[in-house]
Amino acid sequence: MLQVLWKMNLISAFYVCYEIDDKDTMMMYTYNPFTNRAPEPWVEMESTDSPDSQWNLYKQPYINDKEACKSLTYDKTKFLDGYKVKAVSRSLLNYTRGKKYDIDSLQKHNKFEDVSYAETLFSALNVTPIIYYDQNGYWINQTASGYLKGVINSIYDLALNSRKLEPISNIDFINVNRQSYFMILTQRIMSSFVILVIHNGRDYANTFLYIIRLSIGTGIDAPLDKLPVRVTFIMITLLFFVVTPDIQGEIFFYSTKPERSYPESLKDLRDFKFNIYHPKHLDDFMLEQKLVWNLDETYLRPFSYHPSTCHDKVLNDSSNACMAVLHSQVQASYDYNLHLAEKKLDPVYSSYWVKKDWVLKDKVQEETEKFLESGLFDLWERQQLKCIFEKFRAKEIIENADAEYDDIEFENLTFVVTQLVGISYASLNKTAKVLSLACVFRLDFLCADAVICEAV
Repeated sequence: MLQVLWKMNLISAFYVCYEIDDKDTMMMYTYNPFTNRAPEPWVEMESTDSPDSQWNLYKQPYINDKEACKSLTYDKTKFLDGYKVKAVSRSLLNYTRGKKYDIDSLQKHNKFEDVSYAETLFSALNVTPIIYYDQNGYWINQTASGYLKGVINSIYDLALNSRKLEPISNIDFINVNRQSYFMILTQRIMSSFVILVIHNGRDYANTFLYIIRLSIGTGIDAPLDKLPVRVTFIMITLLFFVVTPDIQGEIFFYSTKPERSYPESLKDLRDFKFNIYHPKHLDDFMLEQKLVWNLDETYLRPFSYHPSTCHDKVLNDSSNACMAVLHSQVQASYDYNLHLAEKKLDPVYSSYWVKKDWVLKDKVQEETEKFLESGLFDLWERQQLKCIFEKFRAKEIIENADAEYDDIEFENLTFVVTQLVGISYASLNKTAKVLSLACVFRLDFLCADAVICEAV
């Protein structure tokens, strides 16, 4: 009878009957399916037909006393002592359905997800997880698919992949009270343009000196003796140097601007007529978005495979866009140099599936709430994104390591400094008219080292 009650998940039940050898004595019987622990006055009994090695039978005499009621029920889930929990997960690797795996295999089969929650949960519960792998589970049009069927049929106790919180009558949920964000992934826009750079042996220094000579009147036949003319000439020269680069920059900007910008929202995907690939279990969410943004249903492409493989559709066709969970999109953006939209889409609340009336549901919910209150979920999320961003930085360092730069030696600037000092000295002498000799510098651009000073 107690085994029947255990199959019905009635863990706090007890059974009253007479002793076989003593019809005058009534005994109460109960069981602990997790470990051989029970408070006094419960006494362990030997049982030859226990369902497993951890299932234990206990008894105590029935006493018509109110104080005796305190020992009838107790928290049997307080100590689990390595109780075996059957957990199921999707997998990106080859697996054998129905085969038992250990917890160490979980990260390998879910390389795009952080499995810290599952590992920490099993450790906190002090249970022995038995991991199974199956097809991804979904609840679509009131129909279960993948490992969700196993959870509904009580083949598995717990599903380790978070899912959008939605009403499913055949299972229970572990409420995480956290939001999952979805982001849009598209190909990068490639722009082709040509830049023409015209120079004469990089003779920038002599060109700059020539402009200075013009500004002080030492490089033209008719020196600019009148102050208004000199001021006007200098202002025009400065205006030329300030305005021209700005105009050239604007022309360059408009000439290289792509025909369309990166899509940052579902509205942009609609306007640019992108094919939108999204997980099937988000059909209800997409229906809401379709009504809000007037999306054309012919461009919606629901998929049932793992969101981390959605980027394949984007790589194969630039008119495709992928919508999946944030961490999968960030990883794909790094691996394949794809564009990730800056804005997150409307969030959905996530949860974990467990079988209906699972006896450890409340225990798991209690531990999960402790993780939330202590900030562990935030820590795991930051660590996951930090790992990806560190890969970004490492990639940039490797790419920039091959860049070559020309070092500037101060010895090469000696000639330029000498010319500036000489021109400044000549300009001061000419303006003040203190000396009777004026020094006219003629720079020979074919020979940068030739400086001639003539008396006039």
